[in-house]
Amino acid sequence: MRYRTLLSAAVLALMALAASACSSGASGGAGTGASTAAVTGAATAVTAAQARRVFAGYVSATASALATGNKKAALAQATGAQWDAVNDAFRAAAYAHANPPSYRYGAPIFSRPAVASYPRWFVVSVDRTASAPPAPANTVGTALGARGQVLMIFEKSGPHSRWLLTSSAQLAAGQSLPALATAGNGDAEPVPMDDATTLGQPQVVGPLQAAVVDDGPASAASRAVAAGPFTTGIHASLSSPLPRYAAPQGDIRQFALEGSNYASFALRPADGGALVFYTMSLAPVVEPPSFSAEDSPVPPGPPISVPPQFAPLL
Repeated sequence: MRYRTLLSAAVLALMALAASACSSGASGGAGTGASTAAVTGAATAVTAAQARRVFAGYVSATASALATGNKKAALAQATGAQWDAVNDAFRAAAYAHANPPSYRYGAPIFSRPAVASYPRWFVVSVDRTASAPPAPANTVGTALGARGQVLMIFEKSGPHSRWLLTSSAQLAAGQSLPALATAGNGDAEPVPMDDATTLGQPQVVGPLQAAVVDDGPASAASRAVAAGPFTTGIHASLSSPLPRYAAPQGDIRQFALEGSNYASFALRPADGGALVFYTMSLAPVVEPPSFSAEDSPVPPGPPISVPPQFAPLL
């Protein structure tokens, strides 16, 4: 008879959401934390030529690293949530005795905000094709294809730092980057995380999402957060999981969407509001009641199923 064990899986997922609740009108590792801001004078944006060089350099360096299975070289191109994602991709590949998927990119579109402090950053929207589709995301019930539109954020944390990819998110089918507000010179308009022109400040978009994920449609935050796969969908999936991932009878399932110490960014869409880029941590836990009561020893019982995408992490 096997003992039941505590299963706590933390999944970092970048959410790139244009929240109608943040509208200005009536509609509303080496994982690194937020970089220390250093005022450098007038607001400036990375030039189009610089952004192209950074993106091309990243594509070239990671193509070689992924093709040869060079984990150290691949991690050297990433920071923040992307460092975690690359690290996990290599763990999963090693578990399957293979190399991580490789990628082909289409023509990139750059959104370059003018900022007066570090980190400097810009966004790339590009069509990307992977050599293999991502693992099924049973937690949120959203499957992504091998080809899709990807939003990539490159960050330079200080004047002497290198440009690194801090996060990337593939949009679901049917989603697209909204038209963004730009200045006369083509620079994108950044939005401060404490901006007061929106109905809800960009810095509270993550907590609002977490409230709906944790409490479902009954949450008061649902008046400001739309239902969807990354809000009510996560709540429904974890509240009533597929039979294979259900807690053994008598065990307790808990879950929480939590914040992270990774930097957040926001751009102004052409129609107002804010397009917010942020990282959250999803932590589901299954345990027998005696574990919570700190009984010793824990009574035996059926084992808890581990979702396939988490097996390499164990």
